[in-house]
Amino acid sequence: MDPLIIRWDRTVIPATPGDDTIVCCLTDDGRPVALILDYEHREALGLQLVDPEGDLRPLTPDCRPQPAGGPNPPRSLNE
Repeated sequence: MDPLIIRWDRTVIPATPGDDTIVCCLTDDGRPVALILDYEHREALGLQLVDPEGDLRPLTPDCRPQPAGGPNPPRSLNE
């Protein structure tokens, strides 16, 4: 069985608290398709799209990249 090919139509209906995100898509022949993403799947897809190789460092709570050594990098004895 061949997969159904769909393309994103640049519309996203954002989730409200406790709800799913709806990503609006179209088939090649113009039929509408809704990709429904819960919080975990939305986060997983987003990470794959922005960082497919897993190179980005996690962010701190204030949305800044964590230091290269992690949240608490080892300090030298000379500091």
